[in-house]
Amino acid sequence: MKYVNLIFISVLFITACSYVGTGNSGALSPIQAIERSAASAPKAVNNVFELQVKSSNSHQGLAFLNSEKDNLDQRNLVIALRPQAINQLKEKYGQSPQEYLLDKRIRVEGQARRIKTWVLFKNKNTRQYFYQTKIFVKSANQLTVL
Repeated sequence: MKYVNLIFISVLFITACSYVGTGNSGALSPIQAIERSAASAPKAVNNVFELQVKSSNSHQGLAFLNSEKDNLDQRNLVIALRPQAINQLKEKYGQSPQEYLLDKRIRVEGQARRIKTWVLFKNKNTRQYFYQTKIFVKSANQLTVL
């Protein structure tokens, strides 16, 4: 019984130490967003999210803001900006959102969704995939620089 109590206390301590919060704002961190969207998949998680933009890229008319330098990192939360939001943010900040928001802390209102991403090689499906958590932003009003 003594060992069971020791294990229980150890697990509680480790769990408490691994909690990654964002203060009292009520916003979810990237890790929390990823965990909750995985748990509720295929449904989305509606919330407010906070992250530091560590990298960015664009593809097929979308701009992507990443919480990790490596956009394929499993801990990466992807903010996918739709063309309308890109144009609104470009007008607001005078430069592309990928450039302006890099290294800034942002708050995003939206839905985090776990998305299956297929691995392509020479534009052919390799039948391999991985999961990414993405928040699609349609309007600049969903995004705030902190």
